[in-house]
Amino acid sequence: MLVGEDDDTADGQRCLVVQRVGSDTLTDLSADSPASDSDPAFSPDGSLIAFRSTRGGVGGIFVMGPLGESVRSLRVDGYGPVFTPDSTAGRLSSRRSLPAIRPRDAQVRPNLDGSYLTGGS
Repeated sequence: MLVGEDDDTADGQRCLVVQRVGSDTLTDLSADSPASDSDPAFSPDGSLIAFRSTRGGVGGIFVMGPLGESVRSLRVDGYGPVFTPDSTAGRLSSRRSLPAIRPRDAQVRPNLDGSYLTGGS
């Protein structure tokens, strides 16, 4: 399956869509939400989709099952979630001011759960 976003909706909000490989049909995963959803990323094992959303009026990082089920909030901030190769954790970028993280500290990245990963690439 492929996951993406579509901004061609009646209300002008972005929605998340999935498409089976070899199919022309898009399935709207955000149909039950009036919020804008973006930045979707499948976990490598295909069990979760992480995404940015304005659900709840605040915005943040959410996860759902591969067909849009079991949506839950993880963080009230962050953008561009991605999963680690083993699907056990994730990373995101943040627009928050983090004075302890400077450009030379590029190896420090926020984790989806709010903790920080250090080292690695």
